[in-house]
Formats: sequence, structure tokens, C-alpha cells
Amino acid sequence: IDGRGNTIFSNHIPALTNEDNQNTISFDHLLFSHPGLFNFIASSYVCEWEWLLTKIPASSSICVAVNWNPANGQSEQTIPFPFGEGASTISLHGRTIDIIHPPIIPRGILHAKLLLLQFPDFLRVVISSSNLTQQDWYALGQEIWFQDFPRAASASPQNLGQFGLDLSDFCQNLLLRDPLRPDAPIIDLLSSYQLSSAVVELVARVPGVYEANTLCKYGLMRLWDLENERKQRSIGAQEQEEINIAYQTSAIGAIAEWWASDFIACASGVDIDPHTYPHSRLPNLPLRLLRIHFPSRQLINRMMEESNLALGSITVRYYDQHDFCKRLGILYDLVGEEEDSVCQRLPIHSKIMIGTSIDSNNILWLFSGSHNFTEPSWGSVRRNPKSGQFQQIIYNYELGVYINP
Repeated sequence: IDGRGNTIFSNHIPALTNEDNQNTISFDHLLFSHPGLFNFIASSYVCEWEWLLTKIPASSSICVAVNWNPANGQSEQTIPFPFGEGASTISLHGRTIDIIHPPIIPRGILHAKLLLLQFPDFLRVVISSSNLTQQDWYALGQEIWFQDFPRAASASPQNLGQFGLDLSDFCQNLLLRDPLRPDAPIIDLLSSYQLSSAVVELVARVPGVYEANTLCKYGLMRLWDLENERKQRSIGAQEQEEINIAYQTSAIGAIAEWWASDFIACASGVDIDPHTYPHSRLPNLPLRLLRIHFPSRQLINRMMEESNLALGSITVRYYDQHDFCKRLGILYDLVGEEEDSVCQRLPIHSKIMIGTSIDSNNILWLFSGSHNFTEPSWGSVRRNPKSGQFQQIIYNYELGVYINP
């Protein structure tokens, strides 16, 4: 397994057979495929500290941003000394750790799963759907992207490229820092590596309200910008191309029809200029273009009866109280009609989206990351009544990669 960044892997599940574990990668491989890991920087919704500290070499520095509750300063896995927004260096299980609590807004959470693994000669960037827990990495089905970036001859902003600039911006918003140089901005570390060689585009989501020149910086509108640019390059501005969007998710939010329509418009790169488009909402595209793949109740029940894998961690969430996706015929069982699928035996926590051509069925793009099919994950687009411009509202920290094969 190399680190060229052109593959999305599943995680290795020890309880599955070798045949089922094809095209997989383990947490241990990411940490130990090369010697000398000396700096571990990460973000995760939840972190199982005791397990994590058994994995990271004793000589490595550690900095982890986690989701937290502003009401009491605690994360899901409690720490001895709760604290508010910002950074705290604490002693935990005999190790010194920098823990980061980023700014959190109402309805929002830190849900991004990022690893920055610093080795002597390269930086490994990992973006996945997996939290820093033993169950997530060893018992739940996840998807993982990573790329290794060689150390540059000298530190320079020119080493970053757009990927590096986007990654640096996201880390700064998370308040992530280099535990070896906590007073230096994170961009100082990142600019020491050739991040301009990235083979994917980064799509981050940072809580806030964005319009005008920041409208397409994050979330849904960032996805629109990338897909619209791809279509302009591949088929020209005068042609229209319909695509099918298949989305496998482990959570479905309280979906409104207008939001589902906007989601399809953005994932399709609909041909408009959002800064001059005169209508109050984005163009309506047929909802049939979207297929949501999600485990059925029957599958979950069968899995709980027959499988020994992660029975306490089947983490599917279904908040679509009005069954919008089901009523409109865009909700599909995760397994389909395969008789012997890994998905029938393995709780799936991955989130991945594929855009295919309606005409040729060719894969046009892939999207992989922490995002679920919810408005807080992706953001919402609406007209600002004061400025008259489109604005995007985002609640969560999320992170994913857009791959154009």
C-alpha cells in the first residue's frame, strides 16, 4: 500500500476473512508502515484516550482536537480537568497531551476526522470517517483516504498549493497546533512539506455564515464550485450534463425538500453564477438524480442477531421523521440484492458519495469524508434579505476529499 493518494481504502477488520479485507488499511499501518513517527496531530468527534495512547509511540508528541460541551467543558470521553474553548496541555495515563476545544456554535459539533502524522522525511495526511476509538477502527466499516507528502527543501508558502492552503485554513479554524512548537502557527509546519502535489481537492466545513467572496469557500457551495469547474473543463460551458448521485451515509437528518433540491443542485455543479443568479433559491433538479443508501431496520435487526461485531456501536441515525427520502423514492437499502455482502455482517459508519454520468454510467467524481446527509453537516444556502446575495450557513466542522478520476 503506497501513499500516492489515488485510492480510498476500507479499514481492516480483524474479525473478517482475508477475502473480505481486500483493499483495506489498518490504523496500525498508518502509524507504523514507516519508522520514526514523532508528531501526532488529529481531530475527532470522540477520542478513546486510553486506547489511543497504547498505539502512539511514547516518543511522539500528541495534539488532538475533540468535540466538547460548552456547558461543562467535557468531551464524550471525560478528562480530569475540564476546560473551555481553546487549548490545554494535560497529563493523561502518564502522557502529556495537547487537547483542543474549538469554537462550537448552537446545533454544531466537531465531526471532522483528520490525522497529520509527521515522520522524519514526510507528512502523512489522513482524512476518514473514523473516530479515534478502538470500535471505530476495528469493528465498524469506514473509508480512509491518505497521501504522503515529502519534506520540502525549505519551508515556503509556495509548497502548499490550494490543498495546503485549504488544510492550513481548516486547522487554524480548529485551533490545531504543532505540539512541538505550540506558539507557531500550524502553517509553519505544513509549509515544510510539498502539499502542492495533492491529487485531491479538500472540501472543509467550518461553522459560520458566508457570502460574497467567501460563499464558495466551504460546504455545499465548495462542492458546487469544484463540480461546476469540472463540468466546464470536460464538456464546455454551453452543454448540460445530468449526473446520478449515489450517497452512502450513516445518518440522515430531518430533511426538507428545498434542502434536498439544493443539495442535488450543488453536487451536480448546476450551471449558474451564484453571485448574479436572480431567483430566491437554487435551480430545482429532479430528485430522482439522488439515491441515498442506508441500512434498513431489517438489516440492523439481522446484524444484531447474527453478528458479533460492534453490537453496541451500530451508529446509524435516522432523523427524517416525515420519511421524506422514503416517500420520494430516493432511499435504498444499503445491501441491495447481494446474498453475501460484507455490509450484511459489518456495521457501516462510512460516508461516501459517487457522481456518475447518466449517459455512460462512468464515474465522474468521488467524495469521501466525515459528512452525513444532514443540513448541519453540509450547510444550507439561502438569500440574505438585507444584502440580496446568496449566503451559506454552516454549523459543523466536517472534512472530506473530492476526487476527479
